[in-house]
Amino acid sequence: MELNGVRDFKQPIISILEDLGGKARPKDIYEQFAARYPNVVRDPYWNQIVDSDLRWRDCINRCRFQILMPQGLLRKDSKRGVWELE
Repeated sequence: MELNGVRDFKQPIISILEDLGGKARPKDIYEQFAARYPNVVRDPYWNQIVDSDLRWRDCINRCRFQILMPQGLLRKDSKRGVWELE
């Protein structure tokens, strides 16, 4: 899978959440993403620091707010620090 921008992170995040029972902490999502997409995690472009975080982790966070939340795919009333599928 080739990831070129924030929107490309949508399906990987959904798949990871589904595999983790529908909810997870961001730390768990980052760990799963790194295990599933090692080519992205090792790529110098995706390892650049953006907004004080690695670019790939920043894209995961932005994806949550820009795509998943407005589309109603993630619960807005989840416990603080937990991402949960609707």
